[in-house]
This record gives sequence, structure tokens and C-alpha cells, in this order.
Amino acid sequence: MATTAIPGGDDASDVELVLAFRDLGRDAAYGELVRRYQIRLFRLLLGLLSGGDEAESTCEDVFVSAARDIVELEDPARFYPWLVERAQAQAGSTLTMSHVTSSLDARDHVLGAVRAALDTLSPDERMVLVLSELQRDPPESVARTLGRPVDEIVELLQTAKARFVAELSEVETIASPDTERPPPPEVQPGMIVDGRYRVGRLLGRGGHGAVFEAEHLGLKRSVALKVLRPEGAAHAQLRERFRREALVLGKLDHPCFVEVIDFGETKEGLLFLALEFLDGESLAEILKGGPLPTTEALTITRDILRGLEHVHAQDVVHRDIKPDNVILVTQEDGTRLPKILDLGIAKLVTRDHVAATDPGLTRASSLMGTPKYMSPEQAAGDPVDGRADLYAVAVVLFEMLSGDVPFDSKYVSAVLAMHISKTPPTLAEMGMASEASEALEALVAHGLGKEPEDRFQTATEMREAVEALL
Repeated sequence: MATTAIPGGDDASDVELVLAFRDLGRDAAYGELVRRYQIRLFRLLLGLLSGGDEAESTCEDVFVSAARDIVELEDPARFYPWLVERAQAQAGSTLTMSHVTSSLDARDHVLGAVRAALDTLSPDERMVLVLSELQRDPPESVARTLGRPVDEIVELLQTAKARFVAELSEVETIASPDTERPPPPEVQPGMIVDGRYRVGRLLGRGGHGAVFEAEHLGLKRSVALKVLRPEGAAHAQLRERFRREALVLGKLDHPCFVEVIDFGETKEGLLFLALEFLDGESLAEILKGGPLPTTEALTITRDILRGLEHVHAQDVVHRDIKPDNVILVTQEDGTRLPKILDLGIAKLVTRDHVAATDPGLTRASSLMGTPKYMSPEQAAGDPVDGRADLYAVAVVLFEMLSGDVPFDSKYVSAVLAMHISKTPPTLAEMGMASEASEALEALVAHGLGKEPEDRFQTATEMREAVEALL
């Protein structure tokens, strides 16, 4: 009686290996299946579980149980998709039995934040995101693995990426505070900071910082004094982020950016940044009164772009251009000059777009920004360069002209998904049919291109296009 050869190596198909193991009891055939898919399955589980130890043990469990249950596999050609389905089910079971614990280790803390964000996704969203982003499978491959249409996979991936970025951006990714570092005092009006600044009224307060009007006692000059509040000063990452803003602003010398007067740290550990005091009104406040005349909107846009020409030349990407971060200051000739604020999440880059600052700090802040003004690549959590700022400028111009942003929703994830995949409305569709010329529509549409390559490539190019309409 002739014996059947055991298929093996790259010459054998999955069907041949499954049949050899299931029908002929050839263990070597299953060993080849394990060798073929072990790394892929481990990487998949690493993404689903966000932990190496759990992924390794779960991967082993999946292969053991698959060997036991392989008689249930009706179509041997679907061995890998069947394996993926089992891995997804097993990962879900593992997750329900685990929990994220707080840790003083920053890496563990961030991994916990990633897991928390992944947990908010539906099983299908999570699976598509991991297959596409971790394993780098193209949509066609993911569609075959999951047995679903390609267009459905593409849409699901866009939604998953937007939701993941939105959820992760709302999770506290800063590690536990440094309990050995005593907190600095809370700054209050009337205090003297560093022997030089008398603190006046509060101008604004955020989650970790505050800005006061203050008087430089030596110069008898009003300044805007930005300080890191005690709860922020307790975190090394936030202290470094504050220092980075001072570093970025210190590199700039342009009328459209606020002037840095001083930066320092008191003996009590209070970080402060003294800035030019601006007597003006934010663009956000102005827009509450409705759209601006076309010429005024274009003029403001031109000046913002002049500022970005300078900041991009310093290898800095702002990453949070929006009306709240633009103050219009009246000049002696009566014109209003925009001043660009808040470089706290700006990114220092090299010519090849590699972060020049601490990689961990850059990763932690890469999801930051304001959803309504985020470029598609920033909304998806992908690397950004100066073209992301130009997209945000186009959104601001759209809002100045029409009175509203192109994409809005009460759900952050929906806004991010629209930036990634939805075609923006035209100005005419927003009720500007009579005011919006064909050239103006074309400029705004070009600025809102989904891919960075489809937009203006530099602030200079976009400024020249704006000036052509003035």
C-alpha cells in the first residue's frame, strides 16, 4: 500500500496541511501551520491585548485549542481566518478577566491608556485596526481574512482609527506624579514670583497651567505670566512640555508670534514663562458675531500664513491652529494683526520629520490638538508635518467665510472620522453662493485635501494663493 507524503514547507497549501493533520494524523503538518502563522497571530494578539505575556500565552492556547477542534473547520482553505476568529474570541475572554492597574512606571501607564482606548472599540473595529495598523495588512487582505467586502473594511478602519484616537486623547497618558517632589505654591493675585513679577488678574486657566496679567517690577511693564500649576508640576512629562513651549517660542522672532520676555523656575519649583501682554480679541470671540467679509478673512489668513512660514522654517509644527489660538491686535495704522498663541503641543522636527525631542514625550502629545481643526493624518494618529497646520488654516478660513467649520458633531470620534473620509462642503453649500468665487472655492478645497500631497505643500505656496485673491 502506498503511503501519502506529508506536505511541508512553502510548497504546501493550507488545505493540504489541514487535511494531512486532520484526516491522516500527521502532526508535522500541523507543526508547519503553527510555524507559518505563529508570528502573525502573536502580533495580532499583542495588539488586541496590549501585553506581551498575555499575548504569548493566549497565542499558545489558540493553537492548542485549534488543533483539538480542527474537525469543526468546514473549509480547510479558511484555516487562517478561522484561527483569527478564535484568537479574537480568546482575547475577549482574556480581557474580561484582566484589569489595568495604576503604576509609577510611565511605560506601563501608557500601555494601560492604550488598552483602555482599545477597550472602547467594538470587536470588529478592534480587529480591523490591529490587522491593518499592527500587521500592516492591506484592506484587501483584511477583507479576505474576515470574509467581508473591501469597501466595508475601509469604512470600518476609518471609523476605528478615528474612535481610537479620540478615546486615547481623552485618557490621561501622563504617568503617576512624582511623590518625592514637593509641589510649588499655587499662584494667586498679589504674589511676587521670582522677586520680579507681581501677579495680577487671572486671564485664563487650563488643566495644568494658568495665565495671569502681571507687572515686571523692574521694567514697570505688563506681561502675561504663564505658570505650571501644582498638579501639573508634579509630573515630569508636563514640566518638560512646559519647558519645550519656552524653547519653541524662544526660537521665534516674528510679528505674528508673541514675544518671550523671560523663562525660569523658582527655588520652590514653580515654572513660569513671561510673555508679551497682548491687548486684543481672540478670533474665536470675533467669530461669535458671524462670518467675516471675504477680504478681511483672506487678510487674516495671509498674516497667519506669514507666521507659519517663519515657524516652519524653524522646523516647528504648531499642531493646534484654531480661532482660540489667534489674537487680533490693533496696530497704530488701525489694521488688526493676528498673533498666534499656544505652542505647548508644538512639535520640533528635523528635515526628515523625525522628532528632535524626547520620543516618549512626542508620542504622548502626538494625539493632541482640537478635533474640529485637525488634519486627517492628525485625526488618524499618523505623523504630521507643516501641511497639517495648512489644513487647519484652511478650516479656519472656511469658518471665517461661512460662520461654521466644515465638520462638526457632538461626538469627537464622528468629527475625526469626517476629517479622514468625508468630502467637505463647498462654501456655496454653506450659503455663500453669491460671495464665493470659483477661485475662492478652489483655494479652500485645495487647502482641505485629505492627503498631505493633495494640499498646498508650504505656507509660502498657500500665502501666495491667498494674496492672488486680495
